Amino acid sequence: MDPTEGTGDTSPSPSSTEGEWFPPNGGITPPPGQASTPAADSQPPFDLAKGQKHELLMEFDQGYKQRAHLTLYPGLRGDDADALQRGWAAVGGSGSDPCGDTSMVIQGATDQKVVAATSYVVYGSLSIDNDSGGFDSPPNASWQWVLGSGRKGSVLEDDPVDTKYRVMGVGYGNGAVCHDAGSGGFLMTPNFTNSNHWGPVPVVFYLDGTYTPKHPNGNLANITSARIGAFLGKVTTPGEENGIPLPAPAK
Repeated sequence: MDPTEGTGDTSPSPSSTEGEWFPPNGGITPPPGQASTPAADSQPPFDLAKGQKHELLMEFDQGYKQRAHLTLYPGLRGDDADALQRGWAAVGGSGSDPCGDTSMVIQGATDQKVVAATSYVVYGSLSIDNDSGGFDSPPNASWQWVLGSGRKGSVLEDDPVDTKYRVMGVGYGNGAVCHDAGSGGFLMTPNFTNSNHWGPVPVVFYLDGTYTPKHPNGNLANITSARIGAFLGKVTTPGEENGIPLPAPAK
């Protein structure tokens, strides 16, 4: 893939109603005893207060540095389409996430589909800072994200888990994309336009084949052993030197 894909300005487009004030609920007062709260089916499927924060440092040639901030929320079963829709929206995504039931190139094979119903799905948000001591970030400084098993003590020393595919999706300002993160990694180049900060953008990780007839309640070994990392990057969150673990399932 083109390593600069989707790295445009991630900020939302200006709204024609910017600066205007609108009364709650369109100015309609709810009947006595009826709270003016969002509908239950619009609520996030996980507790946003339980987001797990992680940090990674990437060092490039000549002392250039970038620091990534990744927040992950409790995981979901992929067979609950409504929960996935609400989960993607909760982290700032639009529409459906780009990975579930989507055909793509995986492990070098074309037209491979990640089956949402058998997947363990984790939503989150990602931002990256330029930490180069006052210098602009080099234009081609890329991150190569990997979702590996971590069973050999490193996210990059992969030992196949009992799952078929591992993919990562990102909701860029100019559209959402999903790519293989289990072999080769997901390549991205943050675009620092007149700023030292990029993001946040919504992200999603899929562990395909976690829920099967053999493991109808989910293969927890897949979930607990999987690790997120970046090729040549260093996870600086204490205790996560061998990669970022996936969060436990949402209750």
